[in-house]
Amino acid sequence: MKMMASFTTDYVLLLIGLGLLYFPRQWLRWGKRRTLKSEKHSKNADKNDFDPSRRREMGDPAVVFRDEFSKLRNYVDLLRGAVGSVVIIGSAYTESCFTLEANASGDSVRLLIILKAAIVLGSMFVQLIRYERRLTLFAPIFFVSGLTFGLCGVAGAALAFVLIWALNLGLPGPAAFMGTHAVLIVPFGVLFDGPGRVFVVTGFLALFLPVLISLLAKKPLMLFNRRG
Repeated sequence: MKMMASFTTDYVLLLIGLGLLYFPRQWLRWGKRRTLKSEKHSKNADKNDFDPSRRREMGDPAVVFRDEFSKLRNYVDLLRGAVGSVVIIGSAYTESCFTLEANASGDSVRLLIILKAAIVLGSMFVQLIRYERRLTLFAPIFFVSGLTFGLCGVAGAALAFVLIWALNLGLPGPAAFMGTHAVLIVPFGVLFDGPGRVFVVTGFLALFLPVLISLLAKKPLMLFNRRG
C-alpha cells in the first residue's frame, strides 16, 4: 500500500489508454455485419474484397506490402497502439497517466515500470487471440508496431518499422515477419535511447510472443483480411 501511494494516477488518461489498447480489432466492424452478409452472395463484392491470404488460409501467407497498406483498420491499429502505449508509458513530450511522487522509493519506481509494461504487453494478447467458432491466432503486425513507438521511442521504432518492410520481400509469412521485427527492435530501441531497457524488452516480447505461441499451439499466425 505504501508503494502504491508513491505514484498518482490520472484516471481519465488511464481509461483512454486502456480503451485504445484493449479494444478488440473485430469490434471495429460492428454495424456492418448485416451489409457484409448480404454482400457475400455478390460476386462483385467478393471481387472488391479479395485478399490473397484466403487462397492459402491453411498455410502461412506472405505479408504483402500493397495488400496490408490498403487496409484502413491497419492504420487504425498502428495509431491506437502508438497513442495508447504513449499514454501509459509517457514520452519525452507527454506525461504518462501515472506520475511518481518526488519521494518515491526505488521499489516504487520498479513497480511502476512493471505495471506499465504489463498493461501494454497484455493488450497484445487481446489482438492476437480471436474465437469465432474456432480459436484463431491473428498476427497483430500494425498494432504491435504501434506499441513499439511507446515502448522503444519514436526514432528507434520508426527505423525498425521501415527496415522490416524493406526486408519483408525475403520473408515467407507473418511469423517470420514478426520474429525478424523483434530482433530489429532491440538494437534500435537501445541505440536511440528509448524510454528504458525494460520497455525495449517488452517491445521485443510483444513482437516475439505471438510467434512463440503460434509454434507451441501449432496454429499458424493469420493475416487480417479486409473484413477482419
